[in-house]
Amino acid sequence: MNKNLKEILHSIISIGIVFIITGIVLKFLHRPDSDVYITIGTVFTVLLTVVAFVEIILSKSMNNLSKAVWAVCLLAFNPVAVLVYFYKRQEEQKKSDLIVE
Repeated sequence: MNKNLKEILHSIISIGIVFIITGIVLKFLHRPDSDVYITIGTVFTVLLTVVAFVEIILSKSMNNLSKAVWAVCLLAFNPVAVLVYFYKRQEEQKKSDLIVE
């Protein structure tokens, strides 16, 4: 995955988390528009979770145990796990790029 796409994915998940947190705060304040923010944030998060799952399943560099652990983490700690996964994959890709050169 190229660098620009990774940056876009990081931005999208960050925006999703901001929408969810804003929706939760608005929900505490009993604002009627809070559901819209939570829904938008959830849609962003679900889309990136699907992207992460597809990348994990298609990965040739991970063994089955690693794939299972990442899948459980994505299901249990969704937004945080997606961010950690994409950052970790970016670091591994930088290391592999250095080795190739």
